[in-house]
Amino acid sequence: MERSTAADTEGDSRRAKGRRRLQQWLVRFGVPGASIIAPFALPTQLTAAFFVASGVKKGWVILWQAVAIVLWTGLVAAAALGVVNLFGWQ
Repeated sequence: MERSTAADTEGDSRRAKGRRRLQQWLVRFGVPGASIIAPFALPTQLTAAFFVASGVKKGWVILWQAVAIVLWTGLVAAAALGVVNLFGWQ
């Protein structure tokens, strides 16, 4: 029998906290809103699995996860471009 270390316990509690937060967002904002703000709680791969495990249709999850990924990628790219232009690193 393996014993759990303090690091394992801390990691499990952080994941549980992220899952609870994600469940609250899913109830409050639905799949579209939760998909877009979910990266604040858990990585996209885990949120998609959580949504499917919660009973959301796979097609709906795939659609909104794709939308969220495109939005976050655009946001990060725009921020990076702004920093590059701000410092003149062209």
